[in-house]
Amino acid sequence: MSDDFDKLAPWIAGLAHRLSPREMRQLSRRIGMAMRRVNAQRIAANVQPDGSAMEPRKKRPLRDRKQGRVRKKGRMFPKIRLARNMKLKTDADQAELYFGMKLYKTANVHHFGLRDRVARFRGAPEVRYPERPLLGFAADDEQAIMDAALAHLEKMGR
Repeated sequence: MSDDFDKLAPWIAGLAHRLSPREMRQLSRRIGMAMRRVNAQRIAANVQPDGSAMEPRKKRPLRDRKQGRVRKKGRMFPKIRLARNMKLKTDADQAELYFGMKLYKTANVHHFGLRDRVARFRGAPEVRYPERPLLGFAADDEQAIMDAALAHLEKMGR
């Protein structure tokens, strides 16, 4: 991810010399919001940052055992992509995108493919989840960053 971002560093560094610290904070916030939007769209489509599809969920029984209802086959991570759960922290030098405390552990387990309990009760079995990178920098994100920077400069009138 950082190797891809290094290509943008000279271009953004050229902008940094012309902008005040306040304007740089605004620019990094706009870029961070663009990256949050792009990553949220990727998570909603169940696509990893490298463009490959996320490994699907394990097959489950068609019907709920207790009540006999047919289960929905929804997308993974329905709430993790919401703006209230994808936090953005910016300053003049950087924009940081991370998950809030409520979803931090779930996102961490899926992003790195760690072991975790299936449920939150004491006797629940532990399983190793497949690695499903949630946040990342894809090849298309370079264009989103440039668009956000140009929109910011146009708004400022430069």
